[in-house]
Parts: sequence; C-alpha cells; structure tokens
Amino acid sequence: MMDDFFGDPFHELRRMEKTLNRLASAAAPAAQSEDASKAVATTNASSAACWWPSVDLRETDAGYQIIAELPGVKKEDVSVDLSAEGLLTVKGAKAHEKEEKGERWHAVERSYGSFQRSFRVPRGTDPAKISAEYADGVLRLCVPKPAQAQPMKIDIK
Repeated sequence: MMDDFFGDPFHELRRMEKTLNRLASAAAPAAQSEDASKAVATTNASSAACWWPSVDLRETDAGYQIIAELPGVKKEDVSVDLSAEGLLTVKGAKAHEKEEKGERWHAVERSYGSFQRSFRVPRGTDPAKISAEYADGVLRLCVPKPAQAQPMKIDIK
C-alpha cells in the first residue's frame, strides 16, 4: 500500500540528479568570474529557478499526511490538484523582493521562484476526503487510506 503512495522510488533521485547537474553547469561560469558579486548573482539566479519546499510524509492508521514548509509563500499563491491518474500536485510561487536603488546585496541565500511537488495517492482514495490546511507557512495535506475490501458471503439464489 505504501508503495502506491510514494510511486516510483527512484523518481526523486532522478529529479535530484537533473537539478544538481543543472546547478553545477550554471555555477561553472560564476566560479570562473573574477567579480565576486557576479558569482553570487549567477549562483542565486540558478537556484531561484529550481527550488522546492521541504516535505515530511507520515503514515497514520487513518491515512497519510504531507507537511510542506512554504516560508514566505502566501496561501493564495499555492494550489493543490489531484489528477485523474492519482497524482497529487502542490505548486506555487514565491516572489523575489524588489531591489531598491542604492542597495547592494552581499548574499542571497533564500530561494525564490516557482515550485512543484507531486505525490501519488493510493488507488481507491476518495478525492472528496483529501483535506488541506495552510497556516504560518506550513501546508498540511491529509490523504485518507482507501477502504479495504471486506470479505462477504454472497447468497446463492
């Protein structure tokens, strides 16, 4: 049952490998730059385009809980969708602060831009029973376990 929830166990590893390769190739010109401020800007520009929120997945007797940290993201900038194939997708965006004239940034370590995380829900899950709550930058999704088929006696007529 848990395998249905997590889907392909190597999907996240492949996604992480692609992201690391993209970050490494984007950081290479920055490392060769003689101007340190350009190096910071180049590195952060690449990380801004591919951030994803940290997520905890927990199984309870009643179902599964997905808890995503979305610091600085407004509730109206987050959406949760369930596809016909059973893929639960959380997506949204976090806007970068505007640079004011005369300001000089020395470090930018926070992530900005759009994000998307997807999770496969177990077959037979009732979509109407999936719930989502958002408070203090934390999104909590509850996915109930599907009802188990119960053995029953069938009368012969």
